[in-house]
Amino acid sequence: MFRALTAGDKILSLTLLGLTVMAFWGISSLATAGSSAIVMVGDQLSYKLPLDVDNVITVQGRIGDVTIEVSGGKVGVTRADCPNHVCVRTGWQSRGGEVIVCVPNHVWVKVLSNDKPEIKGVTG
Repeated sequence: MFRALTAGDKILSLTLLGLTVMAFWGISSLATAGSSAIVMVGDQLSYKLPLDVDNVITVQGRIGDVTIEVSGGKVGVTRADCPNHVCVRTGWQSRGGEVIVCVPNHVWVKVLSNDKPEIKGVTG
């Protein structure tokens, strides 16, 4: 049914694994450092927080409070009144485009970068 792996099979597998790891590492290193974070409650912008200034804010979500902290150039949700605390377990984010979401509270935080303008769409 199955044949044993030859030395060539093992070398090919390790080479492909190495190339895959290098590709993911290369792509993640292209993300630029964030300069600020926006805090949205529902569809309303609540705060724009610079990442170079340590700060703690609390916003009222749909089912309770969400505490957001900026520290050391990173932003994170440190406390939330929600059942699973996925937003808290997401950890600290610092790269442009990274997002923390508290779905039950309808609160989300997005890290912005000043390096490149974000393209929302193309018409024409």
